[in-house]
Amino acid sequence: MEVLSEVHLECGSGCVVSCFTISSAKSGTLSGLGSSTQISSYADSDKVPSAQGRSSAAHQVDTTSGVDDDGDLIVARRSTAVLVPDRPRESILIYHNMATAIPLVGLQVWRGALLLADFIIHKCKNTSDFENVTALEFGCGTGLAGITLARHAKLVFLTDRGADVLDNCSRNVFANRESFLRGESGVRVRELDWEEGWPPRTTNMQQAATSSPYLWSQQDLKDVEDATIFLAADVIYSDDLTDAFFRAVSKMLLPGSNKVEPKSYLKALEFLLTPPGAQALYLGLEKRYNFSMDALDVVANGYANFVGHLSVEGENTSAAFLGKRLDDFTVPKYIMEYDRGTDLELWEICAAPQRQ
Repeated sequence: MEVLSEVHLECGSGCVVSCFTISSAKSGTLSGLGSSTQISSYADSDKVPSAQGRSSAAHQVDTTSGVDDDGDLIVARRSTAVLVPDRPRESILIYHNMATAIPLVGLQVWRGALLLADFIIHKCKNTSDFENVTALEFGCGTGLAGITLARHAKLVFLTDRGADVLDNCSRNVFANRESFLRGESGVRVRELDWEEGWPPRTTNMQQAATSSPYLWSQQDLKDVEDATIFLAADVIYSDDLTDAFFRAVSKMLLPGSNKVEPKSYLKALEFLLTPPGAQALYLGLEKRYNFSMDALDVVANGYANFVGHLSVEGENTSAAFLGKRLDDFTVPKYIMEYDRGTDLELWEICAAPQRQ
C-alpha cells in the first residue's frame, strides 16, 4: 500500500524537486506579504543529482554513450555540474518522492515539517534563541526542518534510518548548503534507529572508506553532547513508533543536562517556552484520522499515546516529559506552498525534573 502527502497533490509524478519560498510576514499574522512561488516539480529523475554519501551529490553521471566521428567509443564521464533549478534567494529546495510505501514515507514532504519550518523561521526572525546552537532532528526525512534551522545554527545533525532516505536527505543538504551559517560542514546526516538505543554504531578512520557514510564518529558523539535544540516532524502515526521515539528522546533530553535545570514542576512549567540554554524539543505533527476497529470510531493513530507520554498543564505528573501545545496561530505563514488546518499541531517538550 502506498501513501501520499497532501503537500504533493499538485506535483507531478515520480521523483520531484520542490522550491519552498520564504516570504515576508508581519509578526502575529498569518498572511504573508510577499508573493509566493509555486512549487516547481521535475519529474525526470535523470535531472536529480545522485547522493551516494555526504558529498557525492556534487557530481552527476553523464550516461550518454555512442561513437565519435572516428568510430571510437565515447566513454561516459562524470560531470562536476549540479543541475539545481533556478529559484528565489530566500527559498529551500527539497528533492522528494511522490506516493511511497509506508517504510519510505521519509522521502515525502509532510505538512507538520512545513509548520515546524515556519516556527523556526519566525523564531529566528524575532529572537536569538536558535543562533549558533547545536541541534538534532529526529526522523528528519527530507531534512526540511533541520535545513531551515541550519541557516542560523552552528551545527545540525539530521538523523533518520535507511539508505534511500539518508541519501535523499544528503542531496537536499548539498542543494541548500550555500544558505547555511557554516556551509555544508554545519550539517551532518547520520543514521539513528530508535530501536537500537544510544549511543549509535560508530566508525573509525580505518573503516571510513568502506562503511556507510552515515555512521557516527567519536567526534560526532562528542559534538552532539552540546545539543540544546531538538526537532521532530510527523513522526507520530502509530503507538509502537511513538514509544520508540520517546525512548530515543529520553537519551538526549535529560533533566540533569539542561544548562538551566528546572527545580520543580511549577518552575519547569515556566520553561515552556524554554529560555536560551535549556534543552527543548520542538515537534510538528499532523493528526491522521482513520477508523479504528478497536475503538469503533475515527481516531488519530498514535496521538493519544503521544499525549500520554507528556505532563500537560500539571496533569499526568508521573510522565517523563513536560509538554505544551504552542499556539500556531501566532506563527506567521512564511512558507506559502501548503495549507494549515486544525489537524496540525506544534508542541514544545522538555524533560520532567528529577524527583527527590
